[in-house]
Amino acid sequence: MVECTCITMFFKVYSTLALYFVVHRGFSVVDLLEEARTRRLFAMKRITCHGKSDERVAMREVEVMRAIKHRNIIPLVEYTSITVGHHVQSEDLITEVMLVMPYYCVSVPPTVI
Repeated sequence: MVECTCITMFFKVYSTLALYFVVHRGFSVVDLLEEARTRRLFAMKRITCHGKSDERVAMREVEVMRAIKHRNIIPLVEYTSITVGHHVQSEDLITEVMLVMPYYCVSVPPTVI
């Protein structure tokens, strides 16, 4: 069974294809997206932030990606931030910063985690 979640960002609707989970490392997860209208594929990096300091680090990554325009660096198509919960003991919010980038199909040998 393929689980599909639809995400709307700046008037574009993307479908996440859970079958095509790309990578999960450290504090982020990269998913494969398909734009609903054009069926183009994109990579979405989801950074989980467990407080304001994590969110500042994630937003700094967004700022740097928006500022750098170079043919050897993957461009940022769009980004958004959503609240996914809150810590029980403290009142800190848990948020996810989502960065959408073009998807480049490259054959990479699997790694052992």
